[in-house]
Amino acid sequence: MKMNKEELRSLVKQTREKNMSNVITSVSHVLHLELKEIYSESRLRHLVDARRLCYVLIRELFDYPLMTIANHFSKNHATIIHQLKVHETLLSYDKAYSSNYLEIKNMLIDDSGFNSQKVLLNEKYYYLDKLNEINVKLMSNE
Repeated sequence: MKMNKEELRSLVKQTREKNMSNVITSVSHVLHLELKEIYSESRLRHLVDARRLCYVLIRELFDYPLMTIANHFSKNHATIIHQLKVHETLLSYDKAYSSNYLEIKNMLIDDSGFNSQKVLLNEKYYYLDKLNEINVKLMSNE
């Protein structure tokens, strides 16, 4: 199956959207929130905490770029950076927050047999193979 660059970009975007949706759904399930609450502009503490957990888990588990995470939530990348720093602080003194974080992270890892390094390597090699196919196709057309 041959893919052009646009098809590959589309596939990467779909994969990222699916992975981020899985994390957000898990956070909403554990914290008993609706998805629209997580995506809301509300500054209520429990909703800000939920969004922060989403940012952190997406970054830790998938190592997606800050801009990808920010764009998904219609935020600025600086917001994500700030929330990642706040997360580290909260882990050290807020037991409820820390407990929620560990519960969701373990749930995501256990449910999917998730190994972030393995997933990222498989994803990387898959996309490298696709890029090589495109390069070979381009070279043969020249």
